[in-house]
Amino acid sequence: YLMLMIQPSLESVTQNIEPKEIFFVVDCSGSMSGYPIQKVKEAMYYCIQGISPDDTFQIIRFSSRASAFSPRPVPATRLHKEEALDYIQALYGSGGTMMNEGIKACLDYPRAAERQRIVFFMTDGFIGNDDQILAAVKEKVGNARLFSFGVGSSPNRSLLERMAQLGHGTAQYIRQDQDAQPVITDMLSRISKPYLTDVEIDWAGLAVTDVYPEPIPDLYSAQPLILFARYEGAGAAVVTLRGRINGGPYEERISVSLPGL
Repeated sequence: YLMLMIQPSLESVTQNIEPKEIFFVVDCSGSMSGYPIQKVKEAMYYCIQGISPDDTFQIIRFSSRASAFSPRPVPATRLHKEEALDYIQALYGSGGTMMNEGIKACLDYPRAAERQRIVFFMTDGFIGNDDQILAAVKEKVGNARLFSFGVGSSPNRSLLERMAQLGHGTAQYIRQDQDAQPVITDMLSRISKPYLTDVEIDWAGLAVTDVYPEPIPDLYSAQPLILFARYEGAGAAVVTLRGRINGGPYEERISVSLPGL
């Protein structure tokens, strides 16, 4: 087995900050009524307050259908944040769970070429058509990044973690008795400086298989990117790390020596 850890330098991180458009997708179906929707409102308060002034944002609510806070993503000004908080406080749980409508609303919307789209998906995951949801995410996610937040006492972890994996993001969980602020603050800190995206490794002929996680997540400033894999037999090579920094191509060569088994 092997482990590869990639960590950006502090200087590189501060020089390469790509502006973002953040879509918050909130499940307002009947299963979210009561404590779950209240926990979402608490989490969304910290989300809205924590958005950078350089970013834009949108809120999509879905149940039997999807609707939006604004016709288009809005700048994260004080006024727009106040309007968004009023919108969030009026949310309630009712109706069916047409999660596909929420996925379409956030991933089909035209993308700003100069911004990285980040999707925060807040749901308990109780839908019953997991395969269709995952197929829709895989088809539509493109270069967006999707982070799932499970709320309530028993969220559908299998669905939420696979959604995040397909979206090159991570899954987080907020229990009904848990303070949402540390979870949201940690996530916003992590994505505030996306460093290396669309990561690929060229193993230069080394017999490396079963790389995990797959697909390879992005590298963020707040934590290193750690990959695990299997290999067969000793060998040495200069592997190539490729990705995109601030929208432009990046490539670095790393000398790797694998000991004998």
